[in-house]
Amino acid sequence: MEKYMRGIGKPWVLTLCLVLGVAGCGTPPEPEMNLAKANLDKAVAAGADKYARESLKAAQQAQAALDAELKAQEGKWFKSYGKTQDLAIAVEAAADKAAADAAGGRAKVIANAKSAKGDAPSGPNLFRNGDFSEGLDGWARVSSPGVEVRVERPDKANAELRIRVADAAQHIVLLQGITVKPDTAYIYEMEVKSTGPIVALYWDSDVGRFDSERSFPNWTMLRYVFIAPRWDGKPRYGNFHPLLTKGVSDISIRKVRLAELKTAID
Repeated sequence: MEKYMRGIGKPWVLTLCLVLGVAGCGTPPEPEMNLAKANLDKAVAAGADKYARESLKAAQQAQAALDAELKAQEGKWFKSYGKTQDLAIAVEAAADKAAADAAGGRAKVIANAKSAKGDAPSGPNLFRNGDFSEGLDGWARVSSPGVEVRVERPDKANAELRIRVADAAQHIVLLQGITVKPDTAYIYEMEVKSTGPIVALYWDSDVGRFDSERSFPNWTMLRYVFIAPRWDGKPRYGNFHPLLTKGVSDISIRKVRLAELKTAID
């Protein structure tokens, strides 16, 4: 009898699996689950927690439903993962939407700030002595033989930094270090006039970024809006240079400002 039972054991289990359905003797849908997690990570890395909060919330709720279904199946003797696969696919789609919405939200924040008439809504100036009313206090001056720097007051209301460059080399003139928050929008601006080309509103933390590279024959208000990278999710120290020289030129700058941009999303 025992020999007989051993002989029919495997076919009996196979028959039972067929009765319960293929999914009943299956395993969790790892490819779909892995893709769901990757898409959710991508959405977070894109800044969805700031720029697409509702979409990210929907994706996280879909992930919670997936987790709950996985836990429910763990407690069953005969497991079925058909619903789990459907839930994983739902997370993929919701997370994809959150990442796309985050990219759109970031672009909208930048476009709105650039097109704002007058002052964009922002916090206090993060630069120490951004108007040069106290000379060069707060600024690190980078000395170069071919560069002359002085602060002048053409009128009582304004002070400006005047720079004369006598050679064709690129020079760093002055800088100020600021710690910036990841995934955060900033507005970086100044008024400038130059007889030759300059790199305007330059800053770097991991790589260099800047607004424009050209000359400004007349006083021009430059406004550069950027969103700091996510990096590792922690604040990052950056060096901010209002300008880099690009050759022989007379340059004047005033009202240099860096501020955290206040957005409707905040």
